[in-house]
Amino acid sequence: MRLIRMAILSFHTVENDWINKNWTIILGNVDIVSQIIGNAPEIKDKQRQLIFAAIKLENQLNRTPDNYIIVPDAERRKVEYAIEAIANIFSVVERCQREITSPSPCIAFFPETNDEIEWLESMSGIYAEHEAIPDAQFKLNLDDVLIKSLSDRLNGVALMAEALAQLITGQFNN
Repeated sequence: MRLIRMAILSFHTVENDWINKNWTIILGNVDIVSQIIGNAPEIKDKQRQLIFAAIKLENQLNRTPDNYIIVPDAERRKVEYAIEAIANIFSVVERCQREITSPSPCIAFFPETNDEIEWLESMSGIYAEHEAIPDAQFKLNLDDVLIKSLSDRLNGVALMAEALAQLITGQFNN
């Protein structure tokens, strides 16, 4: 059985030859395969690749009492590390910002034997320890009351402003 972690890599750069091709890279015991995102709307100066990182699972998967597959943490971390490493390498080579985001669902299992196919078919799904949290967008009215209420928290406001000024790239964003 193989664990597959999917991610979308986005690079803030003009189109390049490697972006127009599917490619395969092996980092340690993780196979990373890219897929061009076909009919997705174009984004000016932003190139995207759908990535599949796969690792062979050495042990039988665990399951919950209601038959949900528990994703093995060590292997999940290995494939996520490999995805981030390849994104970092491409970012340095292209000298550009990069983003890593996750499609939903972002984990899959690839059976390699008939017994594994039967076992997967008998499962209810994949156990999600943390449900994805929707990104709520809201706007505050800038007025005297808001400014006064933040006046004793200017260090926190500065920290938040700095964080918002940076591109989030250090982790998978679900």
